[in-house]
Amino acid sequence: MTYPFIPVSINPGWGGSATITRPAGENLTTGELVVFDGGQFFRGVSTFSVDLWNVIGVVRASALVGNPVEVYIAHGQIFPVLFGVAPPVIANGQTVFLDSTFGLATLTPPTTTGNVIFKLGVLIGGDGINLTPEVNFNPQYISRIP
Repeated sequence: MTYPFIPVSINPGWGGSATITRPAGENLTTGELVVFDGGQFFRGVSTFSVDLWNVIGVVRASALVGNPVEVYIAHGQIFPVLFGVAPPVIANGQTVFLDSTFGLATLTPPTTTGNVIFKLGVLIGGDGINLTPEVNFNPQYISRIP
C-alpha cells in the first residue's frame, strides 16, 4: 500500500525548528513554557490542580493577551528557555523540569503533593548569568506526586 505525500509547512525558528502561531491567552514572555488550551497559549505550571502542566512549546517572542504569539514546538531542538535563576555552567547536561512558578523551568523536580513532574529536556547553555539558556527540548510527563 502506498500513502499519498502530504506537504507540511513549517516556519523556521531557532535552529530551523518548527513553530506555531496562535493567540496568547495571557501576556507571555520570550522563553516561557506554554500549554495549548481552548485555542490559546497559556503559561505552564507543575501544579496538578491547575491542569496547565502539559507543555507543548516555548514562546519565541513576547506577546500581549489576545495577540498572536509564535511558539517553538519541535522536539529534539534547542530553544532558549526561561528560568527563575540562571543555571550555572556546572549544571549543563542536567535534566530540566517544569517549575511550580508559571512559565518557568527549573533544575529541581517538584516535590509537593499533587504536583506533576514534567521533564522538559536537557540544559546545554547554562552560564550562571543568562536567564534563558539553551535547552535541548524533549518534553515528557514523568509522574504525579501522590
